[in-house]
Amino acid sequence: PVVRGMLDGTRPSSPAGRYAMTNATNLPRPVQDRLPILIGGSGPKVTLRLVAEYGDMCNLIGPPDFIAERDRVLVEHCEAVGRDPAEIERTVAFRQPIIRDDVDEASSVAEAISERHGIRSPFVQMAGTADMLVDQLVPYARIGYRHMIFQFLAPFDRETMERLIDEVRPRLTSLA
Repeated sequence: PVVRGMLDGTRPSSPAGRYAMTNATNLPRPVQDRLPILIGGSGPKVTLRLVAEYGDMCNLIGPPDFIAERDRVLVEHCEAVGRDPAEIERTVAFRQPIIRDDVDEASSVAEAISERHGIRSPFVQMAGTADMLVDQLVPYARIGYRHMIFQFLAPFDRETMERLIDEVRPRLTSLA
């Protein structure tokens, strides 16, 4: 409630305690009339309850079965607080994808990215063709997580970014 109030310009206060504050402000104010609050995390008791009460967006990370289970918990929290779960945008985050027409080339690019950044375990989460990436993302879209967030390391892989927009996104959008 304090963050929402600060973003909305109401200068909220909170009771005495660990995070006590009076007339909290956020300057400059957001340009948007209502800046959405994205809460990331999958804790079933606290974090997802906070999403149900205050979040506009919920960001999770993990395989589709984990996401589906945590989404069920989020819906239960929404029901407990009297909120329509459809009001909360579902987002899912992934580490860097690599799209190439050749799987071996995609794997080589992925290895080079990990080496360049000194990452021992592969940082790239998905490497392969556009068809392969779509196949990996479809289960998330079917659960209702249609806003996909991809983390990219510099220097950015322009080919993958363009192919996400031109090839992957239209196919996932057609499922909605």
